Amino acid sequence: MTKRVGMVVGYIWALAVILFASPSFSQDHAPTAEQCKADQAVWGSDHAQTEYTEAETRHIRDGIPNRTDIALLSISQLKRRMSEMYQCMEVVEMEPYHQTGSFYNGVLGDRFFGFIERHGLMGQVIREDAAGKR
Repeated sequence: MTKRVGMVVGYIWALAVILFASPSFSQDHAPTAEQCKADQAVWGSDHAQTEYTEAETRHIRDGIPNRTDIALLSISQLKRRMSEMYQCMEVVEMEPYHQTGSFYNGVLGDRFFGFIERHGLMGQVIREDAAGKR
């Protein structure tokens, strides 16, 4: 990956954080410690995250669609998981909730990157970035 494309990917990730950490996507109330632990155990499993990451690598490298359970989640579901895990950091403790929230933030970044690629917008993103439009 070139330095310029790497920078664009970084901007996409930053955009995802800004857009999806919005309070409008959070729950009406903080999750309980029990809910945090139960959801993190499922959503943050090493197996599920590794399966997603390996499938996404095959998708990028070979064009094989990522059909893992995580890849099939809607953007709304991904945002809810990320938001809940970040809220759990305040209810229970920082880890492992920060890592799980960050993982789902990365999945959202993958989703945005795929959209940009599918619609041939990468050149436009790079040109606008070079022109200082941020």
